[in-house]
Amino acid sequence: MFKNFLFLALIMTLTSCVHLVDHTEHQPVVSKSVQRAELIKASPYAEHWSEQEKELMIEGKVQLGMSENQVRIAWGPPRDINRSVGAWGSHEQWVYNDFGPYLYFENGVLTSRQD
Repeated sequence: MFKNFLFLALIMTLTSCVHLVDHTEHQPVVSKSVQRAELIKASPYAEHWSEQEKELMIEGKVQLGMSENQVRIAWGPPRDINRSVGAWGSHEQWVYNDFGPYLYFENGVLTSRQD
């Protein structure tokens, strides 16, 4: 559980970083794909992910069947999460902007998307 917390904290930190470039000092800009690749390497779950899933995450793409962790790597944290829990399990709607896209999860797995 603590490992999961550390991984989520790392995702939150790396995906919320803003890189400002001072062109006079020629600082390198770290691309989002490089950041995503670093998150994948740091993930305790990466050994269970296919190469295709890793490539999609690096490209910033999601597909049905991805886990919440995979989506956080690909798209970053949502602006808001609406959650329903019942005897059937948990349902979540992840909101990325005011008018979408919206991602829907059932028991931690991406099951549908609305743009």
